[in-house]
Amino acid sequence: MLQFDESVAKKLIENRGVLSYSFGINGMEKGCCVNGFHNSWRKKQAEKYFDYGVNVLMTVALDITDSIENNEKRGFFINKVLESKVDVKRIIPMRLPNSEVALKATGIEWQDLINPLDAVDHFNGWEKYTKEVQQRILSRPYVQRNNNSLVANLIHPDFKWFEENLRICGQVGKYEYCDKCNLSCNKLKFPTSELVEVNYEKKDENGRNKLQNSRRKINKMRKGLIKNQGNNKKNSVRELKLF
Repeated sequence: MLQFDESVAKKLIENRGVLSYSFGINGMEKGCCVNGFHNSWRKKQAEKYFDYGVNVLMTVALDITDSIENNEKRGFFINKVLESKVDVKRIIPMRLPNSEVALKATGIEWQDLINPLDAVDHFNGWEKYTKEVQQRILSRPYVQRNNNSLVANLIHPDFKWFEENLRICGQVGKYEYCDKCNLSCNKLKFPTSELVEVNYEKKDENGRNKLQNSRRKINKMRKGLIKNQGNNKKNSVRELKLF
């Protein structure tokens, strides 16, 4: 975490750099908070750099499928960011890798996010949610990706401004958003179907080749540049050449 430093500020301005401070739930970032780098501390540093003239961003990771009020109740540092003097604010829709993160971020259990209709029939489970939360579950706010993590499937009206002005970084439903981290005015919103699957080679602990999947935000037009290498199709590596 970067504390305000005048010499650093001068370098950032000199090199036209962008400084981004991220915010979330203090309780989910125990390592940072133990050392004093909690959300309020980060906000103060961001505003000091902003006052000095640095191009500063405030990035909030939160549950974009729910209201600002409910995000705040669950501990997300959203209202203070919205009230801040720093003018550039952006949202990263939370990805939910496991049941613990899912419950803390959304207030909904993992299995109920995956199978909303099963939640209705869940023995002594459905009634634990308020009517509002039950409606949220049935709206299917999250969908499961190939790596089993959950991603946002919709945008709550409270965050409509961020959607309209492309101040979102990440996937929501069938679209990928990229605001270029405020480095460019050419912001992007495109279908996730245009994300190209890229297999890349990596060595395991024994030095053997290991294939992994990576999704790159590359226009579908370049898909024809991918070529299979090697004779064994099952274990072949696909090489992406960009010109």
